[in-house]
Amino acid sequence: MRKSAFIAAALIAALPLSALPLSATAQGATASAWQQRSTDLVTMSRLLGNLHHYHQLCYPGDWRPDLYRDRMKEMVSLEDPYETLKDDMIDGFNEAYRATSDSYAQCTAAAIEAMRQTASSGDVVAGRLAAPYREVSGYDYDATGD
Repeated sequence: MRKSAFIAAALIAALPLSALPLSATAQGATASAWQQRSTDLVTMSRLLGNLHHYHQLCYPGDWRPDLYRDRMKEMVSLEDPYETLKDDMIDGFNEAYRATSDSYAQCTAAAIEAMRQTASSGDVVAGRLAAPYREVSGYDYDATGD
């Protein structure tokens, strides 16, 4: 009996702190951060869908015709989201692409301005998505280049 108690105590002591239960406050903060990240991933997917159409419309001869689709694929690969979130991201990309296709059939000044605004929104979302990595690495990403 004493031997099993000793083994149990040794196993508990060997657990990393991250394996210990979080306080209710920490759990709430973690759930909130996870929900915000999930929302941001779907939002970024939608923005990439918009940008994919604008890019094809306004830069048809570009040597990277699938630039934003490829970025979407890379984001999904790097994030490795659970299946429901992955489906939401893909649906968001495709729905946004179709909506932008319905709104802009030609590359006009309005389409270029919409592309610029979409890219600007993407910078904001990318900043939020990168924040946890900045905190760990100390790298300070500045999308404005300032």
